Amino acid sequence: MSKLFSILALITVLFLSPMSHADNQMTETFLNDLDYLHEVGGDIYCYWDLKKEMDGVDWDELYEEARSQMTSATTIKGYYTILRKMIAGVHDGHVNISMLKNQLSNPYYLPLRFKEVEGNKIVISAIKTGAFIDQPPFTLGDQVVAMNDIPIEDVITDWQQYMSGSTEQLRRFYTIKFMHNWPPYNEPPMSNSILTIKDGGTTRKVEVPWIIYDYNDDPTYKMEEYRINEDVEAKILPGNIGYLRVSAMYAPVDEKYIPYIRSQMEKLLNTDGLIIDVRNNGGGWGEVGDAIISYLIDEPKIRYKASPRMSPQLLYARPHFYSAFEADFENDPLFAKWKDFIIEPAPKELRYKGEVITLINSKCFSACDTFADSIASNKLSKMMGTPTGGGTGYPMYIEMPSGMSVARFSTTRGYSNFGRLLEGTGTIPDIYARLTNDDIRNRRDSVLMSAYEMLLGDNQLTKSHSLKNAVTYSYSGKKELVFFPLADEEILPQNIEEERLINLSSHEFDELW
Repeated sequence: MSKLFSILALITVLFLSPMSHADNQMTETFLNDLDYLHEVGGDIYCYWDLKKEMDGVDWDELYEEARSQMTSATTIKGYYTILRKMIAGVHDGHVNISMLKNQLSNPYYLPLRFKEVEGNKIVISAIKTGAFIDQPPFTLGDQVVAMNDIPIEDVITDWQQYMSGSTEQLRRFYTIKFMHNWPPYNEPPMSNSILTIKDGGTTRKVEVPWIIYDYNDDPTYKMEEYRINEDVEAKILPGNIGYLRVSAMYAPVDEKYIPYIRSQMEKLLNTDGLIIDVRNNGGGWGEVGDAIISYLIDEPKIRYKASPRMSPQLLYARPHFYSAFEADFENDPLFAKWKDFIIEPAPKELRYKGEVITLINSKCFSACDTFADSIASNKLSKMMGTPTGGGTGYPMYIEMPSGMSVARFSTTRGYSNFGRLLEGTGTIPDIYARLTNDDIRNRRDSVLMSAYEMLLGDNQLTKSHSLKNAVTYSYSGKKELVFFPLADEEILPQNIEEERLINLSSHEFDELW
């Protein structure tokens, strides 16, 4: 047999055989990751019994289903999609998987954002106007009733199976938030998206172009260091009402974070009422919330009880953390004894005495969830908004053997002062409040406005809407124009937000050997 004939025969085998050697290797790589995910997740996750009881979750069944879908035809995108659905099936916002940097570069996404408002309407909440040659064919607040001729509720139901979340409201929240870039990721779309817009009693279809993410074109991408005042804001509104916004709790980013929180609280101590706004706060470290609560209490209070899973891998990865807990091998060898996490009050002269309203929503999660639960269960504030995301668990990151993705799992149970596990429930507001379609159109935060009006109370003599996003208040003989603008939304692909979150939270991946 000649050398040329041998080469041709080899090429024929590689290209015509059902599975090439390269296909075999890639499939084996995917399956190794899947097996590792199943084994480690089963060992370190702390809520298997709860998830089985609440949602009928069976980790082995999720694994077997995912394994049956891994074939020689599975691509990197397919690999990620299969793992993402498997992970999302756990129904825990701390249990998710992300592609490591550069695996999903230059994703495609739509130049807009969606939001659910009062009446369960899905509306356009942000528009990247520069993506259109002419004026965008829609405006803020336009209701979307279908995408590519599929009813919007069917789209949400289909995509929600890939979205991690501890509660139904959190899974739905994230699904709607990221509908503008699902599911193409880095694969070029075959055609533009068609949205069906409802305006009054009429509907119309509009074509929306895809845009490609590029760091160089991203005005939100910064090379400089993170600044605390991006996530913490304090101000005194007319009528002597304090306002503290805390949209993240990333204490490890900067050792000055908690002292900065304290300094802002102390500026508000002499106000007659206080609004604490933790909407859209995805969490971080519980000590940040403790720093706020310390100004509202006269004696030590329990934030929550915690009990980590006693996995050998976790003990190895986090020896300093486990030194704070006591084993309970006789009664429950899988978990440490429950431990109270205590919040100490600030010095007496720094205690806040006014009425407090805390604003929450479904994205309030993790450390923000324990903060909301603690402030509500200790009766320190009225809670206003929508239910929180319902999750706590001190998650641990694990990198897959292939290096293509990283997953994380909750490792520590949290028990509320309300007498239940925190996971899967969330804090229910005393006052239900949600943005409306008109709020989106006018860029007005009516939830914050309502909290302000409640605290202003008898000081409020007259009120008149003078501008689209402002109200004139008259009190004590003064007239003040107060603006309540909605926070600007960044229009970014999901995996870019995930990448920034991982970087910002400064978690080092806990290596499991």
